[in-house]
Amino acid sequence: MMLLLDAKSIITEESIDHADHAEAAGSYGSVGCALLVHNRPAVMVSPLDIQTYILEIPPLNQRRRDEAIRLQLRTRYPGDAAFAEIDYFLFTKQRNKHNGSRCFQAVVFLADSLTAAEYRDRQTPLIPGIALMMAALEKFSPDTREDSDTAGINRTGESGSAAKHTLVMIITPDWIEAAGFENREVTGHAAAKRTGVHLPLPLLEILCPGQDSSHTPALIILKDVPATDSLVSAAGERFTENRIIDMGDILPEVNIKKSAIFKHRDKQQQSSSKRIAAALIILQALSLLLALHILAVKAEEYHTALERTYREQTQYKREAEKLLAEIAQLENREVPTNTEAPGTADPYVLIAEIRSRLPDVLVSSIVIQGERFNFEAEGADSIQSLDALRKSSRFFDITLHQTTPSKRGGEQFSISGSIRHE
Repeated sequence: MMLLLDAKSIITEESIDHADHAEAAGSYGSVGCALLVHNRPAVMVSPLDIQTYILEIPPLNQRRRDEAIRLQLRTRYPGDAAFAEIDYFLFTKQRNKHNGSRCFQAVVFLADSLTAAEYRDRQTPLIPGIALMMAALEKFSPDTREDSDTAGINRTGESGSAAKHTLVMIITPDWIEAAGFENREVTGHAAAKRTGVHLPLPLLEILCPGQDSSHTPALIILKDVPATDSLVSAAGERFTENRIIDMGDILPEVNIKKSAIFKHRDKQQQSSSKRIAAALIILQALSLLLALHILAVKAEEYHTALERTYREQTQYKREAEKLLAEIAQLENREVPTNTEAPGTADPYVLIAEIRSRLPDVLVSSIVIQGERFNFEAEGADSIQSLDALRKSSRFFDITLHQTTPSKRGGEQFSISGSIRHE
């Protein structure tokens, strides 16, 4: 089971002011808490800054394993996992709970690039809370020996033998982090910002199986808070089988080399992220070029259609003039320069006026009968087209007849009117 709870979405802005306490204890505030592990400075990362995911993955080589982890994160991480930095601990599970096949448990730590850079600027090992919890289990769990030489984190091996479900909690001045363990596998993880004086029991109860979670063994680790802290008292009352531990008692059991995250993998992950980012940029550029090409093709098709219509109209006019000339010759009379019959509108004047008033409208057909005309067209807004024609001094009695949605996103419509002779 994997549990990730965004503390900002479930708590209020009211929080206990621990600024003086944090400063005295050497807390980094938004970038974790200071630790001293084997006389070497280190930082315990905040689970509110670096998110934790519990995943199951099949046996794979490192490259394919990284790809499998990022693939699973796509459905769980709200941002773009391709641009985030990740590291993980790897544990061998007994069997996959769904199909019984051999698999691994990956405890994945994910941070956006800005947060990771802020932590990395400390230039000290970065220790996640789960690593400290596992060190506490190795030393203080009833199922392990005090002198165990395997305390700490195995990134690619068996993680222990204790079978009893145990809850481990870290309480700091700024946040609470908790995880459930069984057979040294992480069964769940939760974190919350400290607010008020009440223990966020809904977070912790989700980590404890069964209805009576009060009897779940609990290890309560204190970092820069006294044993009299209100949340410590609340946790002790809630989990009767508890043991309160100071963080200083755990640090000798921590193996920095195995427990630190975002170290040697950083360059490799940054290189992979850069390759992915470059591929995405290239893909976006190709998509943009394709879109521009499609627009250019559409514009060319529209221009070609206009030219074809103009040529056809010109040809029709020439043929009409030729026929009128032939008729005039047959009737033995002169053909006036203006070949239009009295009371009949000049179609080219009509077309020119419509185009000048409706430059963005595509006219598909025009019918002229005496002084009346009717045309069908396609444009963005039929009402605006109607208003534009009514403003013309050449037209009157303009009427909008039929309007339907266009496949291109505009409207198809029909307009009729009369031509005013000047």
